Amino acid sequence: MQEYVVNRPDEGAMDRILKQNFYNAAGVILRLAWQAGLLRDEIQHLTWAQIDFLDQQILLPDRAVPVPDGLADWLAGLRDSRNRRSEVVVLSDRDQRPLTPQSISRLARTALDKEGQTGIRLIDLRHDFILRQLEEHDWQYVSRITGVEAAALNVHFGAHLEEKRVSTRIRRDEPAQIDEFALWKLLQAEKSTPAGVTL
Repeated sequence: MQEYVVNRPDEGAMDRILKQNFYNAAGVILRLAWQAGLLRDEIQHLTWAQIDFLDQQILLPDRAVPVPDGLADWLAGLRDSRNRRSEVVVLSDRDQRPLTPQSISRLARTALDKEGQTGIRLIDLRHDFILRQLEEHDWQYVSRITGVEAAALNVHFGAHLEEKRVSTRIRRDEPAQIDEFALWKLLQAEKSTPAGVTL
């Protein structure tokens, strides 16, 4: 079995690469891999219909990936710059047609090499996304947004974290605040109905 190698890119180099490749195909590919953790096949087939700008997420067949504010704004700008001519997100710079998997890898490789990231592959950008998520969130959340099983997260990525293991703690959101006035009005309206009695 082939060893699972994780190479992390230099963040400064990635920022420079993304600035140099703003709205071209390489920039789209690298952003989707590094900032959303998408696989090459997912990048190739991604359509605008799968990007939910209202809830800021990319809807894939097996998961929903949250889109950070900066990436959401950038994607909206990209869509508007094309006048919504194509349903496919990643297009060739030359003829504005969908790219083959080999072309996607080649464009990513060329852009990374130009900035000295010669040891970084397209899949490494996804791995770095996963590691950054594990540094901030619990493994259940990361498993849900990446599609990687929890056991695989620990085996493949645990050694690369500061604690040397995948966190199993669940970070719960703040409990919802109850609007007492709205609840009182609801109780007044429902009175002795089954709903009112339950409340």
